[in-house]
Amino acid sequence: MSSTHSSGIWDGTSSPSIETLVVRYQVDWRSSPEFRPDPRNYLPDDPRQRRAGLVALLRADLTLRRAAAEPSPIESYRDRFPELDSELLVALLYEEYCLREEAGEAPEAAEYEVRFPRLAGSFQEVMVIHDLVDGLVLPGREGLARAVPGCPKPARRSRVCGWSRSWDEGHSLGFTWPRSSTWPIGPLPSR
Repeated sequence: MSSTHSSGIWDGTSSPSIETLVVRYQVDWRSSPEFRPDPRNYLPDDPRQRRAGLVALLRADLTLRRAAAEPSPIESYRDRFPELDSELLVALLYEEYCLREEAGEAPEAAEYEVRFPRLAGSFQEVMVIHDLVDGLVLPGREGLARAVPGCPKPARRSRVCGWSRSWDEGHSLGFTWPRSSTWPIGPLPSR
């Protein structure tokens, strides 16, 4: 997986039909604390939407479980959903990382590289971008919003300059690149 390239999976996770499935899943999940629904039962019938539906539903599940103090490790998703490829697993790892960070924890990327050594390179690419966006690799920790003229100040820690991990009340959709071929610090690297 190249972190500088959107494979189209992220565009599909925000389609109205996928969003509807995720909202239905969230409602059902919240209304059944004794018996949690299986995300597989909410997957779209259209085979072209199943991949996007799966990642959106698993991100929602991951977020809901963390909020309810019922965390589910990514390994459990990998074992239950063999159709999860490297790209989707990296997306889930990053989702977990960000949820932990937002909860005040200090997760280490190295922990994820130990848990998923086969994905270490791809996850490291995502973390380099995360750190750049978060301003950790810029002198003085001023952040991208202050270091790059014209870059808006982020509304939250995980969203800066068109690259985001967007979510709303547990509905995680994905991280995307701006549609243009450049962003505030120059052209996007090629694959």
